[in-house]
Amino acid sequence: MEFIGSAYLVAGGKEMVSEVLAKIKRSGIETDGNPDIYIREYLQFGIEEARELRSRASSRAIKEKNRFFVIVAPNMTADAQNALLKILEEPTADASFFIITPSPESLLPTLRSRAQVLFLSRGVEQKGKIDPGIFLKSDKSKRIEMVKVLLPKEDEERDLGSI
Repeated sequence: MEFIGSAYLVAGGKEMVSEVLAKIKRSGIETDGNPDIYIREYLQFGIEEARELRSRASSRAIKEKNRFFVIVAPNMTADAQNALLKILEEPTADASFFIITPSPESLLPTLRSRAQVLFLSRGVEQKGKIDPGIFLKSDKSKRIEMVKVLLPKEDEERDLGSI
């Protein structure tokens, strides 16, 4: 399985790192102890973190022909997103970026336009998210059942951004 493009947005949190690594592994890349796989989790991804990522992205692969950067960023400043644009617009040929964030749709449109949204859930619903591929292939009654998981329960509020 080859990757098309060099930048991917993944909805979720740190629990999605294992899904990203599984996808990389399915492409034939060993993920355990691989120095060409860079994984970082941030509470706040700011301009300094974006600069560090740019610096790391400019280095060469050690073991594989490709390098993979898996970034978990629940909060990303606008300045950091603008700095990431440069990295994603002019990536080195051997670098792929996976940016995991709770709501990719909340990122700047210019950043989103440089990346593909990667849906990694293989089920119908994963933590309140619906796989759009399965949704579109389903009949009307099944779609209604899928959407019900997004509706708030009696004593629960739902984040409209993630819905």
